[in-house]
Amino acid sequence: MLKNVSMVTKIVAGFVILLVILCGIAVIGYNSLSNSNDGFSAYRNLARDTNLAGRIQANILKARLNVKDFIATSDDDDIKQVNKWVNTIKEFVKEGEKEILNSKRAAMIVEISKKIIEYDDSFNNVFKLKNECESLTKEILNVKGAEIVKKLEDILLASEKDKDFAIYSDVANAIKNFLLVRLSANKFFKSNYKEDLDSSNVSLLHFKERLDEVGKELKTSEGLRIYSDIVASMEEYKKTFSVISANQLKFMDIIENTLNKLGPEIAD
Repeated sequence: MLKNVSMVTKIVAGFVILLVILCGIAVIGYNSLSNSNDGFSAYRNLARDTNLAGRIQANILKARLNVKDFIATSDDDDIKQVNKWVNTIKEFVKEGEKEILNSKRAAMIVEISKKIIEYDDSFNNVFKLKNECESLTKEILNVKGAEIVKKLEDILLASEKDKDFAIYSDVANAIKNFLLVRLSANKFFKSNYKEDLDSSNVSLLHFKERLDEVGKELKTSEGLRIYSDIVASMEEYKKTFSVISANQLKFMDIIENTLNKLGPEIAD
């Protein structure tokens, strides 16, 4: 049968078959190239997103380290560094919101945006509370503490001059107790532990007992006047210490339950 087919027909048929094969190869090649481009684009996006995530992780780690240093030293440089790292993260988040195409990763960047704002606000609250604590300590607690010791020493010198050894002993014990009050307060300010606060409050109670004993022994109008001044200074001291201790517990709660929680969440 093939003998009856002309040579021209055979050539044309062969040419048609060749064209079909070439078209098939072209289609397969196009699809492969298209898939390759899509794969490369996906890889490039993943690499970019991973790099962005790494930069966010690095900066939140730096911020957390500076927060820790600030709590220990109250150094203004640490505040500047925390703000620097947080603002850098915010810029990375803005970049991510524009460039990340993957829906899952885009949702994660939105969540990071919310958390870094909360982190920033929380640190600012810690800074304000700690700054207030330090101002109250310097301007009131230390001043009133020095006044109380000075006035007790005045009573001590007067009792020594009058050879009133009974009250001399009571005043000496009161001074000793008040020094313990200040030591325990400083310990709490450094540690921020509730146990140290409780110990400081116990020291305050013991000092009040010693001070009451001094008041019962005083007989001169001058001695009673000085004693009245001590009581007034002590009330202000206690009131201020109460505010400071409450503020310290607040900012430690923010650190432990907000900053220390958000930091790892942002990094993850």
